[in-house]
Amino acid sequence: MRWNGFIWFGLLALLVTTVGCSNSARRGGGTQSGRAGLQRRTDRGVALLETAITQLRDLPQDVDTDLRPPQVILDSRTSTDRQDVMAKLGRHPSQSEGPSVFNFLQVPKANSRFRGLGVQTGDIVKYYIDIDDSALATQDKHFGTQRQKTSSSEGAVEQEITWSEGFVRKASVDIGVAQVLDDNTLLIAPPLVPVDVPEKIEIWRYGDQRMHEVSNRLGKYAKRGDPALAWEPTPDERVLSQILDRLNPWSRQNQVLDDWEVDPLLETLPAELRDEERLQPYISSEALARPSFEPQGVRLLQQAIWLRDISEWARGDGFDNLQRATALFDWTVRNIQLAPDKDYRPRWPWQTLLYGEGTAAQRAWIFALLCRQQGLEVVVLSVAEGNGQQKFWLPALWLDGKLYLFDTRLGLPIRGPDGESVATLRQVRADTGLLASLDIGDFKYPVLADALKHVTADLVASPFELSRRARLLEAELTGEDRLVLTPAPSLQAEAIQAGGEITNVRLWPLPFSTLRDQLRLKKRARYLEAVTFQPFSWRPNLYKARVLHFQGKKEVKKDPRRKGLDEVVDSHRDAVRLYTDPRVRPPQRILNKQTSPDKIAIYNRAKQNASYWLGLLSYDDGRYDTSADWLARRTLEDYPEGPWTNGARYNLARAYEAMGRFEDAIELLQQDDSASRHGSLLRARQLVQKAEAAASDKTSSDKTSSGKAQP
Repeated sequence: MRWNGFIWFGLLALLVTTVGCSNSARRGGGTQSGRAGLQRRTDRGVALLETAITQLRDLPQDVDTDLRPPQVILDSRTSTDRQDVMAKLGRHPSQSEGPSVFNFLQVPKANSRFRGLGVQTGDIVKYYIDIDDSALATQDKHFGTQRQKTSSSEGAVEQEITWSEGFVRKASVDIGVAQVLDDNTLLIAPPLVPVDVPEKIEIWRYGDQRMHEVSNRLGKYAKRGDPALAWEPTPDERVLSQILDRLNPWSRQNQVLDDWEVDPLLETLPAELRDEERLQPYISSEALARPSFEPQGVRLLQQAIWLRDISEWARGDGFDNLQRATALFDWTVRNIQLAPDKDYRPRWPWQTLLYGEGTAAQRAWIFALLCRQQGLEVVVLSVAEGNGQQKFWLPALWLDGKLYLFDTRLGLPIRGPDGESVATLRQVRADTGLLASLDIGDFKYPVLADALKHVTADLVASPFELSRRARLLEAELTGEDRLVLTPAPSLQAEAIQAGGEITNVRLWPLPFSTLRDQLRLKKRARYLEAVTFQPFSWRPNLYKARVLHFQGKKEVKKDPRRKGLDEVVDSHRDAVRLYTDPRVRPPQRILNKQTSPDKIAIYNRAKQNASYWLGLLSYDDGRYDTSADWLARRTLEDYPEGPWTNGARYNLARAYEAMGRFEDAIELLQQDDSASRHGSLLRARQLVQKAEAAASDKTSSDKTSSGKAQP
């Protein structure tokens, strides 16, 4: 028994040793294999990041301009009597039982010849229905909704849709052709509510798959708000989608930021924003720490690139930080036409840049982000209202412990005691006359000296900019790819509070309220946003010109294939070529041939945009006479009641001012009757003083010369 026990003990020890060695071998082999796999994943992540950065480096080159507009199959030109085709909508005559389905479209005048023109299943019926029509107002699946009785920004947008920008008083509802019954009768899908009084229709066909996709995307957003963010089918979204697909695998593998934490200043947001249910997927701790980028995040990454590129060439040649900030402020007020606060639409800075119009607060947002790309800190100052709420005042440059004041509503810096320098907050508090000097005529400066006792500094940051993924990516973007993606609000707050002028510092609510408002935008407001975007989707050359306008590079690239020869890259030159492309600015004879209200509105708006922006680009390139021509003849004269009347008048005055034509500039500024009238009158007053000083200097010079000529 003892011997047997030794045998069993030996066998057991051998078994344990064998198993242990086997497991050890497995662990050793697994460790080596695991390290190799980890290295492969790391190498793949680095490669993905490098590819994404390369694509970000020159986004305008990936704008897809190969797009054919839809063909109009039936309108007044192709109807049998050369008149508009008017159709009623009801239920099929054979339908006698069950719920009514209104999908039977009939043309009472019998001038449509659907079969003769080859109308087919899948074509689009554009049904022009009065926006205020009760049938449209009760149609839940289409653009119309009951008018909201509210004083919110959405209410203002709903009111505007019936008259602004000369779009249309009738909304074109897109419906698919389900079946052609005869020359004057169709079945449509989806069904609508009945239309008893004949309304105009057209039949369109999308021969280009991309164009068809664009139309569907815009309709999907306008009708259902899907998706609520990053819904625009921009001509460069394909490359943005590729960047997203490459950033996410890299980001998930590289979440090593031991010093990152949710910024405590998030707690300073108003309770209605902190507790807003729609915002939680974007501002909660989990959301901010999430590694994955989303389409909206890539759009904001593109936004930072636009702002960086603009800031590089719009900052001027000076090395003084205050001079650079002043140049960026001037670019902002010239390029972002001022919209009244009542016409506010919730838009991100990239959308404000693309459309070229925004409120005083949205101008301030652009200015702050332009300065950030140059390493300059801009905060937004708010003052207390009678109800205790904070009201936007202006942006201020935080420099050397001082807050320099720039008024985006006036379009002017606040002047210091010498009448030339930019005033600081400390100076306007000490000298109440500085703000009082901004009164002119019936316009009183809206912020009184007493309000300056309680000034709040709002720090500019969006949820994306506070996220861990933005911080991680920023660390990888160096050299010519450098981007400032993330601020440090808490550190900024400490520095400002240490200055002793302001003790109340918080995050600016606007980026968060913009996100909230976009997530809950109503149908009429979404429809208006889709219509505003249409010229960029139908005319991709316009979009590409806009992006090149922002890029503005003028550099030399070595051509490795041809020694001694360089390639000059001038994005402004390329933008001019695209702005003037006949597909963007078609001749009037081409526009006159159009009969579709939608096409006329889209083509006209694209042409007006291009003409106006050519004037702005020419100004930035120092070609003031060319700028004046585009603004005076091609914008104000051709479209006296167009969307750019106010901006063109102001910028034409600036061009005249740059050319020394002070009297012409003063006359234009004094004619301003827009939201920027107060600032225009102040600028006119400054020009009067400048012209008088120039005349006085000339008189003195003439007298001196005359005196020297005496024997």
